[in-house]
Amino acid sequence: MFFWLLLHDRLSTRELLKRRNMALPSSYLRVCCNQSVEESLAHLFLHCSFAQSCWSSIGLNIGQQDPFSTLDNLRAQLNVPFFMKIIILRSWGIWMQRNDYIFKGIQPN
Repeated sequence: MFFWLLLHDRLSTRELLKRRNMALPSSYLRVCCNQSVEESLAHLFLHCSFAQSCWSSIGLNIGQQDPFSTLDNLRAQLNVPFFMKIIILRSWGIWMQRNDYIFKGIQPN
């Protein structure tokens, strides 16, 4: 369910909550990195420095492509039949680190 929500832009990132006219504290602005970029799915899972280090820790390089091209790129880099499980688990880990920071104050690592 998590990955379906991610692919359909339904995870509750700052960008989505603002589109739904929700007032949010500034702590939602930069959750996993120090860049001055609003939290969006592409930024959180692909382009922020925290996400980049998460992907590189398992030997994957993320370019600046759109998310679906990135997914194809990751599939090619992994070159294993269970590539989607790896991508889902790593994405879930990034999401959980983000939530731990927002709701528990635990720094992403």
